[in-house]
Amino acid sequence: MKSAEISTNWGRIAAFFLGYLGLFVLAVPALLLALFQRQAGSLDWPPPAAVAGHGPEWAVADGQFVDAARLLGAAGPVVDARAVVPGAEAAAAAVNPDGSLAAAAVGAGDLGAALAANYRVSTQGPDGHVTTLDGMQGRLMAEPGRALIVLGMDKGTAAARADSVAALSHVADVAPRVASPAQRAAALGFVGFWAALQLFLFPRAARWAGLRAART
Repeated sequence: MKSAEISTNWGRIAAFFLGYLGLFVLAVPALLLALFQRQAGSLDWPPPAAVAGHGPEWAVADGQFVDAARLLGAAGPVVDARAVVPGAEAAAAAVNPDGSLAAAAVGAGDLGAALAANYRVSTQGPDGHVTTLDGMQGRLMAEPGRALIVLGMDKGTAAARADSVAALSHVADVAPRVASPAQRAAALGFVGFWAALQLFLFPRAARWAGLRAART
């Protein structure tokens, strides 16, 4: 009489890790979320810019620029400048090691005039080129709802700093499409449901994969 032997079912183990964990738990929800973002808009991008139609570098959250260093092309510390820019919803300034500086603001009021006054602009050309009472040169960009100034001790320094200022880039003229709060809530609800489902399915799938086949 032959005795029964218990063998490990490697096929089930492979199916558990590759099929259940790899495909069902990870790949399927990732694919569904990617398709959802394609239709609804990005779920993980910062909020759209405070002024509609501007690039993502102008994005504001809780009264602060989301990425002020990129916005200003800062090589030095960035500080909150709302106290010196009346009417600004968000304002930031940076002084760089090369002596150049940059400041930006979004909000209500004449922000261009506020930045010009704060940095003592004495003359301004039709192309936005400015000089200050301190002898600095640079560029002032002012539009309804936003303003930006870049200054250097000479025109070359100011131009070099302007090249690194994301706010002066025209590559992205439109803010990325971002999912609405309701769409974000729907995506979060899907993730929560999927995680709860795994609490029910995972122990059963693991038990199934751990069953050993009997052979005689």
